[in-house]
Amino acid sequence: MSISGPVRELLLKLLDGVTDAGFRAETTAILSMIIGRYASGDIDGAMLKRALNELCFDILYMKNPTIDIDKIKEEASSWAEKLYYAVMTRTLRERISRMGP
Repeated sequence: MSISGPVRELLLKLLDGVTDAGFRAETTAILSMIIGRYASGDIDGAMLKRALNELCFDILYMKNPTIDIDKIKEEASSWAEKLYYAVMTRTLRERISRMGP
């Protein structure tokens, strides 16, 4: 599943400042996998939130390893919430469009 629209915009903002191309590519692949598993029903909303929170934490920690862990967790939670709603909206649109007229 490709990453586009608001989800892509959020990911690019989150990855801003990360210059490691491998990390950026792997992060994108992981997010794509998470979205695909949610869209197919393999994981529920709670699991989606946890996965997004972990991913955001990893990105933020990579960007700022010297910042207090609790502060990173708080910021990761905020980013994960934004991504969660973007993924939910995207998935809902796709499901509705598949229903047809």
